Amino acid sequence: MKNTAFVLLVFLSLQAAAQKERKHDIGLNMAGLFIQNQATIEPSIIYKYKMSDWQLRFQFSINSKFNDNKSGGVFSQPGGFGNFIQDTSFDFDPGKNIQYGTMAGIQRNFKLDGSNFSWFYGIDLIYMHTDTKVSGRGTVILNSSGFSQVSSISLKEQNSLKTFGVGFPLGISFNFGKRFYTAIESKFVIVYQTGKVYRFSETTSEDVFNPIATTFEKSSNTKGFDLGIKPLTGVFVGINF
Repeated sequence: MKNTAFVLLVFLSLQAAAQKERKHDIGLNMAGLFIQNQATIEPSIIYKYKMSDWQLRFQFSINSKFNDNKSGGVFSQPGGFGNFIQDTSFDFDPGKNIQYGTMAGIQRNFKLDGSNFSWFYGIDLIYMHTDTKVSGRGTVILNSSGFSQVSSISLKEQNSLKTFGVGFPLGISFNFGKRFYTAIESKFVIVYQTGKVYRFSETTSEDVFNPIATTFEKSSNTKGFDLGIKPLTGVFVGINF
């Protein structure tokens, strides 16, 4: 009798666990692998918590890219690298391109009857930050008035961009069985961006009879609004538990 009661208790516990509503979703947003140079679109991890037909949603992204291009120019401006037109030997510092941020919001889900599809809409608060840096030095030859002058040059460029705003996602999802899902979404965004750009170049002539040193340095601030429809802000694969 005791064994029968124990088996029955285990069976009921397993049934209750099987019928327990899965409130947690975790997945990957891979839209940033397809869309480049968009401050609000980066590869990220997404977590969602279910509350009836609504879900709280949180996205966290960090993306580091390193410049492996070892030849060429960083930027051009009058009197700088743009005037050196041939026989250039130039090596880059690997540089960095780091993007990170978070989005927090809520979405409403609507099940399509008789299918594994559903659609959703929602709202996200957005914060993203981008830092880039590239630099290098090399030797160049300036061709002017029929003679050549060998010079050494050092270049540096740094950019920083912060993005604050709100987004309104709209998407469709498909469930594979009871646990796995995939989804795509687009988003209307209203964001404010503030950034800083710093450029520096230094050119030194190697002519011992007529040494010339030229320095270019400029720092500028940028700010403004970006608003509009982003057609592909989410390509999700995930699991619920």
